[in-house]
Amino acid sequence: MGLFQGVMQKYSSSLFKASQLAPVDPLIKAIKDGDEEALKTMIKEGKNLAEPNTEGWLPLHEAAYYGQLGCLKVLQRAYPGAIDQRTLQEETALYLATCRGHLDCLLALLQAGAEPDISNKSRETPLYKACERKNVEAVRILVQHNADTNHRCNRGWTALHESVSRNDLEVMEILVSGGAKVESKNAYGVTPLFVAAQSGQLEALRFLAKYGADINTQASDSASALYEACKNEHEEVVEFLLSQGADANKTNKDGLLPLHVASKKGNYRSAQVLPAPGSSPETHGRLKRRLEASELMLKAPGPSAQAACTNTNQRWPPHSPHLPIHTEETRPSLDSTAGHKANRSGEPESPGEKEARCLFKRSLSKSDTVCP
Repeated sequence: MGLFQGVMQKYSSSLFKASQLAPVDPLIKAIKDGDEEALKTMIKEGKNLAEPNTEGWLPLHEAAYYGQLGCLKVLQRAYPGAIDQRTLQEETALYLATCRGHLDCLLALLQAGAEPDISNKSRETPLYKACERKNVEAVRILVQHNADTNHRCNRGWTALHESVSRNDLEVMEILVSGGAKVESKNAYGVTPLFVAAQSGQLEALRFLAKYGADINTQASDSASALYEACKNEHEEVVEFLLSQGADANKTNKDGLLPLHVASKKGNYRSAQVLPAPGSSPETHGRLKRRLEASELMLKAPGPSAQAACTNTNQRWPPHSPHLPIHTEETRPSLDSTAGHKANRSGEPESPGEKEARCLFKRSLSKSDTVCP
């Protein structure tokens, strides 16, 4: 027989063997079908239903996996010591029931005394997996049965990190009410608030800020939450962080500011609201007011908005908020020339023009001047 014929014969025989149906295990079939009586009969006949298979799975694991509550109760009562036994992947029946979303099995196991914090090989607990799957009821049940809300997986993530990354406010509320720490850090020094800023989860960010999370949190590489929001172009997150007092002068390990990375990304909106490097929060407030005034003047009808810039030696359109503002010595008087209270055509200024003039005057002042 030639080499080709030999290879073909071997190939054909292997296909034939693979095509043969594996014999059905009557135990597994009974569990899949929910046949409690068949299980009771096997137990009466002396069959050991607490014997693991080659993957370390017990019949109890199978019942939890397939969500067969009746079979699970039969097996748990017959072999109470097997309730927390693990597979070769260190998965308990409780873990499997949680992953599969079988709430009735999950609750029955907890009521029978299952330990809620046994983790798998990746150190992921049932609570962590419930958060990963956004299963609110599973989270609620586990927390009610004293699951550890601050347990860390092998990456250092907690259940709160996971729920924040998914913007799952309902789960976050349950976790924090159950004792989850908002300042928990993962292996890279990343807090849940940092995760929210990094992934653009604005609602989760608001939630964490309400519970006192540090707005200026920095990871192990010194990148701040604000820096990450700028890097990933999450403009609304940037604005919210600044509104909460985020420090825009915190640099990462390479000395880069949030403004640098926003400019590099071409993110004009974020670059506009960020303060100039080295400026104080007070200066930042003045720069922000100048930006608001600039936007109003661009929108205001009539020429008096342009006149407001002309009469203060300002360029039209107004300067970028990142250019230096006038000092006390060089700032021209806002009241030294006419043109504020009436436009150049002699008509009374509109409400929009008046608001623009007022904001622009305040932006150049250290105080919130009241305009006439």
